[in-house]
Parts: sequence; structure tokens; C-alpha cells
Amino acid sequence: MIRKNSEYPLQPPRERGTGRAFAFALVMHALLGFFLYHGIQWQNSTPAGAEAELWTEVPDTAIPRPPPPPPVPVAPA
Repeated sequence: MIRKNSEYPLQPPRERGTGRAFAFALVMHALLGFFLYHGIQWQNSTPAGAEAELWTEVPDTAIPRPPPPPPVPVAPA
């Protein structure tokens, strides 16, 4: 005697709403992709460049030398 697949005792019962949950998840992922695409495209503009015109060169300033240390007094021997 051959049993039908629906009579197999170890097969879990089919849950209700699985197809509806899958469709809802598919719609939400499509909306997420749509908003991510348009959010990134919205900010995809070339940045404006900045220009500066130099009138004169910056003069090189000489760094002053530190004063020499005072001479150490020699102790008499």
C-alpha cells in the first residue's frame, strides 16, 4: 500500500499566508531599492570647483636664530 504525500506524518503542515508574506516582502524590497536608487541619484551632481587668484607671492620669512647660551664660568682648580 502506497501512502499519499499529504498523509506522511513527518511533513509539517502548510502555514497560511506564506504567499502573501512573500509578496509583501518582495514589494517592500522593491520600494527600498527604488528609494535608495533615487536617494543616491539625487546627490549625484558634480561639485562646483573653487578658484583663488594669487596677487603676490608670500615672502619667505627668515627664522631668527636663538641667542647663543651664556658661557659657563670656569671654576678655579
